[in-house]
Amino acid sequence: SGCNRLQSIKLSKKIQTINQRLLQGCYSLSEIQIPEGVKTIGYAAFSSCNKLTTITLPASLTSFNGTALAGLTRLTEVKIASGNNSFKFENGILLSKDGRTMYMALLTLTEINVPNGVVSIVGDTLSGSSATKIILPDTVGANLSGTVFNGMNKLTTIELSSTSKNLKLVDGNLYSYDGKRFIKYMGTSKTFTVPEGVETLCPGCITKSMTTLNLPSTLKVIDGWSLTGVSGVKLLNIPDSVTTIGAGAFESCSSLIEITIPQSVTSIGSDAFVYCGKLMAINIKGGG
Repeated sequence: SGCNRLQSIKLSKKIQTINQRLLQGCYSLSEIQIPEGVKTIGYAAFSSCNKLTTITLPASLTSFNGTALAGLTRLTEVKIASGNNSFKFENGILLSKDGRTMYMALLTLTEINVPNGVVSIVGDTLSGSSATKIILPDTVGANLSGTVFNGMNKLTTIELSSTSKNLKLVDGNLYSYDGKRFIKYMGTSKTFTVPEGVETLCPGCITKSMTTLNLPSTLKVIDGWSLTGVSGVKLLNIPDSVTTIGAGAFESCSSLIEITIPQSVTSIGSDAFVYCGKLMAINIKGGG
């Protein structure tokens, strides 16, 4: 946004929407006043404004993208103006007023205990987190995205309660309870085989370097950005069961030289192989 030296800003009281990326990367910004009347704050609006320590959400605010505060490493408090009926801030976590949505957590927290009652967690808001553990309650839904954990480089443990019926852990890795959705790989091995029964690789599923990745015969969907940054894998065979490859699915798989795609695939999203600088061959299995 070209605002590296901006230290403070006072927004007009006529503003109702703070658009996406408005002040992104204003590294010197230490103070901002969001006026009453603002109803919406968009994607990454204040992300990486690293000198911000507190921010107040006005009573008028009803729509907030959790990534608006992404990368704020010095943030210690999110204040909610009296009369706001949409949000609350408890124990370092910003939630919807009804407690069903978690928008973000302070990056200074070394353990994130997601409150009971949370059903969904906004993705891409915890990058740079100091947390080594995140505890998920029973209420979090099976449709959780792996993007929730993106950029949590210190994270070593995901913890569930013994009564969880939406999610499960196998060898420390997170799946939907029925095993059909692979949500997050937490291992450190250079070789990994995705278990049979998995039908979908979720966004942000595997983001660690490895040399060998084996995919199951039950796999149907390689979702968008599900294998981003899996450097080290040179050859990859897509099973005959796969029908969909999402946008950016293999983004920055920088070691990938050759990939084989079956004729069962009917859809490949945009930029599926972007930044795969060594990719030399995309083989269509059975193709003429």
